[in-house]
Amino acid sequence: NQSIYSDKYHMMLKGLVNGDLETFEAVFREFVLKSFSYFDTALNDEEKEAEKVYHAFVLGLLLGLSGTHEVKSNRESGYGRYDVMVIPLDPVQLGIIIEFKKVNTLKKETLEEAAVAALKQIEQKRYAQELTDRGIQSIIQLGIAFQGKEVYMKSVV
Repeated sequence: NQSIYSDKYHMMLKGLVNGDLETFEAVFREFVLKSFSYFDTALNDEEKEAEKVYHAFVLGLLLGLSGTHEVKSNRESGYGRYDVMVIPLDPVQLGIIIEFKKVNTLKKETLEEAAVAALKQIEQKRYAQELTDRGIQSIIQLGIAFQGKEVYMKSVV
């Protein structure tokens, strides 16, 4: 049913921008399971290519925030390029930095280890700099790890 899908979509976006990451992750995971073919993520064993699939998917989902947030992708901040940044138009609201990591199966990495590596990259490369420069005090750093259709998120507030 289209309205159920729409309700879940809005619930997911609301969860993200309000810091309710449990809701965001649950609905996001459901969308990934329903939307992705195994081939979308599995045939692209090259890490960067597989990350691009998730990256494009998330950017598409975040379009619904365009009235209240600016969504940026692959821009420079701090000492590198973040994957996705959600910048509230109202600086009192939460700013969000999202970094994607595909599980490195050759190194027998777990989903959790990949998510931790994503968070470490956000911190080490100081991606939050653009948000703090804009006066945004509340920032969520979100590492999203994936392996095929499996998704795991870890965050730092």
